[in-house]
Amino acid sequence: MKVFIKIVGTSLVGSLLTTGFLVRAEVKSEMNQMMGYILDLKPFIVSEKQYSDPAHSATIQPILERMVQLSKDINHDEKIKNSPKQVSSASLHQQFQEASETFNRGNKNYSLWLLRSNLSNCMTCHTQLPAQSTGFGESKQKKTVTNSFQEAEFLYIVRNFDKALELYGKSVEGFPGNKISAENIDTIRARKVYYFVRVKRDLKGLNASLLHDIKNKKLPLAVLQKFRSYSEAALSLDNENSPDLKNDQQVRQYAEQILQDDLKGNIDYSDTRRNLKRLQLSGYLYEYLDKNPKTSLLPEVYYWLSFCESRWDKGSQDSLPEQYLRRCVNEFPKSSVAKKCYREYEDFVQVGYTGSSGTHIPAEVSQELSNMRKKIGLNK
Repeated sequence: MKVFIKIVGTSLVGSLLTTGFLVRAEVKSEMNQMMGYILDLKPFIVSEKQYSDPAHSATIQPILERMVQLSKDINHDEKIKNSPKQVSSASLHQQFQEASETFNRGNKNYSLWLLRSNLSNCMTCHTQLPAQSTGFGESKQKKTVTNSFQEAEFLYIVRNFDKALELYGKSVEGFPGNKISAENIDTIRARKVYYFVRVKRDLKGLNASLLHDIKNKKLPLAVLQKFRSYSEAALSLDNENSPDLKNDQQVRQYAEQILQDDLKGNIDYSDTRRNLKRLQLSGYLYEYLDKNPKTSLLPEVYYWLSFCESRWDKGSQDSLPEQYLRRCVNEFPKSSVAKKCYREYEDFVQVGYTGSSGTHIPAEVSQELSNMRKKIGLNK
């Protein structure tokens, strides 16, 4: 199924179009308002330092609160909302609320992560299946940021991949004179891997892009080595066979083979070939769900996707792993993987609410965990 986006005005989501799936016209006004809030937050979204600076709290907090309120009013077409690949409007609202509440409690880094991931979730379908870049461009933006990397990061979040990739390239070419950090350069590598493997499905293109980047011999040695490693891994995987997505048993065997070490708890973020295989697998699983939305493998697919989305060297930019695990437990409490999904989800929650002063899980979140345990008959 071809998935693409049509931009309406300055709407972040615009009209999401899949074959036969349309977002209702009445949501456009709310989407335009949401985009206004996102543009107001743009300088802070791209900078952890700016987002965490107490001097900006009085600007950021009211906008977050308005986003929480507005997200209550945004409801998508029932066909989209009920698709196993999509994140529900309720989940989007909940995450905006969590971002606002954690910001107010002072856990600003986690709040920013929640906000960024929710913006990515708004267009999550555009990195699940092959997709076109959005048309959201710099001419429509109210705010500017200080360098090409930060600008590219914002464009990547709103899925203007074409312009983001162009600016990422300029950022690498200009290093180190442009004052962009080595960590930023490694983030660019991760963004390119995600885009070429999951969105464009072009491993040769990934290889070519990374080879172009390493022409800059001023890049740190460790960064150059990682770029080369992913370039070589991309070529080694280019001719490998994909699973037959019409065969449930083959999909299961393929997923369990790719994730065999992860499912045993053996995680190795340094294995670039394995990282690419996880991303490839997630693409196949999304395509499988697209063709088989009522598959009996759905709880297992949620479980596998949580691993694919979270276990690679930069982790997921989204909160999708948690949302898939939550759906596995709540929708399929009697499934053979429900308890495994819960334990993974609980780990995510504990990490999210742990800081220098210890672990402080809000009462409502603790209640949610308790309800989930009861559903699956897990005593604690």
